[in-house]
Amino acid sequence: MRIDRVTDPDEARQIHQELIDVSFPPDEKSSADVFVDAVISGSTLLYGARHEGRWAGEVSLEVQDEKDLALISWLSTSEHARGHGLGGKLLQTAIDEGTKLGAKWLIGEIENPATPPTSVAHGDPAARSLFYARRGAKALMLDYLQPPIEPGKNAMDMLLIVFSQQPLPAALPAKPLSRFLKDYVGGYEPTWNRLEAGLRGDEVELVDLDQDAFDKSRLASRK
Repeated sequence: MRIDRVTDPDEARQIHQELIDVSFPPDEKSSADVFVDAVISGSTLLYGARHEGRWAGEVSLEVQDEKDLALISWLSTSEHARGHGLGGKLLQTAIDEGTKLGAKWLIGEIENPATPPTSVAHGDPAARSLFYARRGAKALMLDYLQPPIEPGKNAMDMLLIVFSQQPLPAALPAKPLSRFLKDYVGGYEPTWNRLEAGLRGDEVELVDLDQDAFDKSRLASRK
């Protein structure tokens, strides 16, 4: 399946409806209007693949002012397209495109890998963690609370993970990471109360992405 950049607003809305809306729980996804506006403005770079006339998968990439880092905001595949390697190809597309734009590291947000699955559509957090770990991802030692994605939605306890075209170091420099998170998180105080301790030093440790990574990251706010 070919993966292409998607800029057409109608196609972006279809992708949100057919993939993002069904693949993520309500508190982890923006509305279709917000998503489409971000694609039109270019603040979200959207890549999609079709199979037999239907959208089979997508990956969404956000670039902030801090060019050393970019965000992989959503990656989803349809149930009929799973098991054929499309997810890995979409992830690699995001890494490649982010790197072309100057990002050394790409950040993702995932649920606690130890969380029991709640639905087939939303997937298995443990399997998702393993999928990313097999592709070289590491977990950041930051106690991270994802701010409400839109008004009326809830903040979410999440784990920040990191990808790169190059082998990942043992730690990332704290200053560009802090700038990136300030752009992305904004001034949401509950999140910054938890991030502050982990960003206080020169570096932020990376650890293996496994079912213990989430618990390890919670320790960052207690140092």
